[in-house]
Amino acid sequence: MTPQCPSCGQPLSLGAVSCGQCGAQVNGKTPATIRPAPSTASKIFSGSEYVIEKKTLLPTRLTSFEFKDASGNLVARARREIVPFGAAFVVETPESVKVGELRGAIAVIPNRPFLEIRDEQGNALAIIMMRVAKKPDAGFLSVGITTWLIVTPSGDALAKIDWMKGEHECRIEAIDGTPIAEVHWNWLEIPRDTYTVKILNPLIDPYFVLATIFSNTADRANVA
Repeated sequence: MTPQCPSCGQPLSLGAVSCGQCGAQVNGKTPATIRPAPSTASKIFSGSEYVIEKKTLLPTRLTSFEFKDASGNLVARARREIVPFGAAFVVETPESVKVGELRGAIAVIPNRPFLEIRDEQGNALAIIMMRVAKKPDAGFLSVGITTWLIVTPSGDALAKIDWMKGEHECRIEAIDGTPIAEVHWNWLEIPRDTYTVKILNPLIDPYFVLATIFSNTADRANVA
């Protein structure tokens, strides 16, 4: 008999430690901690509210982002680098001290890393990926269920990303559905490409939440 996820009932592959559909831990394993080992980025991003402003440098169209706290103070920048494949952003303080990296894939491929969240040394802290799985007993031609997850480099689910209203609203939740953070794209305001981020629960590193801006499927130019 094929083992099933104790949370959602999705069939599990042999030896799986987490569900590919909902990310729940199986086999009695303890869920992975959401905060990584202390890093420079973790120290920089320690608040609960942020504003992210997207900047485009013309005529090159190079993209950068500014991270500001609730008082409007500049906390960090994400500066785009030119690389042969995918996209890369260097996250640095206003004094140009590197605190992390964001490395994106060329295209969205199910069950493959889409965005790597790295520390200042280039070591992977977490990965944002799209997982697609079919419902139990679904037919061969049925459409799979898509889930966006923040996972550890080894693949253990840390949190899930819920695009609540298409491209304008995003909520980060723990695997059990507990709200962690909310992201709102201020698409009707000036400047247009501005995002507000609220951390609702300190279970996750704010650096991971801020990285979801770079994986927003409605703003593919950020990472492709």
